[in-house]
Amino acid sequence: MKIVFLIVVGFLALIGLAVLVGLFWLKLKVGRGMRERSAQWDADQEVMEEAEWIGKTGLGEDDERELPRYLRRELGETLADPEALKASDLVYLGACDEKDGPTHYWYMPFGKDEVYAYIIADGANQCTGWGGGRVPSDPAMREQARKLREARAA
Repeated sequence: MKIVFLIVVGFLALIGLAVLVGLFWLKLKVGRGMRERSAQWDADQEVMEEAEWIGKTGLGEDDERELPRYLRRELGETLADPEALKASDLVYLGACDEKDGPTHYWYMPFGKDEVYAYIIADGANQCTGWGGGRVPSDPAMREQARKLREARAA
C-alpha cells in the first residue's frame, strides 16, 4: 500500500512539474509575441496613411489619423499584416447629431455585417468606437453604407 502511495505521489509530482514547465514556456512565448506586436503598433504610429477623407471631416487631423490605428488595435492587427485594415478602406459617411453629441461615421468593411466606425466629438470630449450596434440616425448615411456593402459583396 505504501508503494502504491509513493508511486501515485511521484506521478502527480511529475505532472505538476510538467505543468509548471509548460506554463513557463507559454509565458515566454506570449511575452515575446506581445513585445513584437507592441513594437509593430509603435511603428504604425509613425506611418502617415493616405485616405480620401483625411482632412475633410471637420475633425483634427490627429484624430482622423488615430481612427484606423485604433481600429487595428481593436482588431489585433498592424500595418505589417497583409490583410490589415487601412485608412483607405474606411469610407467617411458624414456627421449627424445623435443623443450623445455630434457623431462622425465611417463605413467599415468587416465581413458581411453592417459595421460602422465613429467618433463622437462633443467639444473637448471625444469617444471613438466601432461595431454594428451603433448606426447613424441619418437614413442617407445608412443607405450609402448599404450600397457600399452590396458593392463589396458583388
